[in-house]
Amino acid sequence: AAVRLRPGVAALVGLLLGFAADALTPSAFGCGALALSCVAFLASWLKAVFFADNLALSLLFFFGGKWTFDVLYLVAE
Repeated sequence: AAVRLRPGVAALVGLLLGFAADALTPSAFGCGALALSCVAFLASWLKAVFFADNLALSLLFFFGGKWTFDVLYLVAE
């Protein structure tokens, strides 16, 4: 959803989804919200810069977003 929204709204959606996911892991509460809001903002902003509905670009966004989420989550945890 982040690539179809404006960056601020995408960050808010990422924050809310991150809090919902963090409800299952109380030991690291907030790490997923921080990571998902950053990834959603960056994905929305980068999709505006690289405006192309290409399968390879979408796969790059997916794997890059997952890798960035994992790094941010582990650093914040």
